This record gives sequence, C-alpha cells and structure tokens, in this order.
Amino acid sequence: MQDFQLIYNNKCINLSKEEVNQANISTLSEHKYHILFNNKSIVAELTKINLQESIVEFQINEAKYLFQIKNQLAQTIAKLGFTDKDAKVEKSIKAPMPGIVNKIHVSEGDSVSKGQNLLTLEAMKMENIIKSASSGIIQKILIRATDKVEKNQDLIILE
Repeated sequence: MQDFQLIYNNKCINLSKEEVNQANISTLSEHKYHILFNNKSIVAELTKINLQESIVEFQINEAKYLFQIKNQLAQTIAKLGFTDKDAKVEKSIKAPMPGIVNKIHVSEGDSVSKGQNLLTLEAMKMENIIKSASSGIIQKILIRATDKVEKNQDLIILE
C-alpha cells in the first residue's frame, strides 16, 4: 500500500512520501502555485478545496482538474468496503417544493462541491437557493431559467 493515492478521472496514481517530498512547490500568490515534479514545471491555481472529502480542484492553463487524495487510512477503509460514514451520494438534485427557476448558477461539465449553490428557485414569492448535496460533476441540467417545476422533480444530474 502506498502512502498516498491521487485519483483523477477514475485513474489512480500511487505516491510514496519520498516522491511527494521530492516535489518542489513554491507559492506564487494566495491560491497560485508553481510545482516542479519529475522535471516538469506546472503553474496551478487552487480553485476549490473540500477537506472533508479530500477533494481539490486545480486550474492549469484553461483546464480544471478535480482530484481526490487518499492517505493510508482512507485506502484501508475503502479496501474493507466501507464508505465515508456509509453515506449515500445523491446523484439527482430534486426540487424541494413547486416553484419557478429564477437562475441556474452552474453549467454542464462544471465540477461542484458539497454545499455549492446550483440554482435559485422562487416559491411563494421567496427566492430559495438550491445547493449541491454532494461533490461531483454536473452531467445534465434538466431545466432552464423561467421553467415551472413540481416538488421532487429532477433538476440536475451529477456524475
């Protein structure tokens, strides 16, 4: 078992502590870093971080990359078949009440964090912010701004 696993697009990269320590990381600004690893130079901006789920998102050039980092304990728990508190990851965002979609804050393909604003739903003359129940990538947006929706109607599908 490696000290760390870096997971990106369902591909796993195993890293030892020595390999991690060989990386030369310099801070350029509050969220921007220069990384020199295996004779490769990368400038990366940290755009999102979720410490609870060990997920980070970096922007490198114009592309965004979402990574999950697992230490030895997390790897052992996964091998035993347990999930984080055996939580069910909700893949469908449903309307909690009937209303009208005012604004959609995300686009298909966006990576989102748990608790991130997804859309604004107007119900009974009040605006309600609908947030993501889990981290993931927006696979499909099933509604448009100004659409009328019913309670429990699927609005957004996460990967």
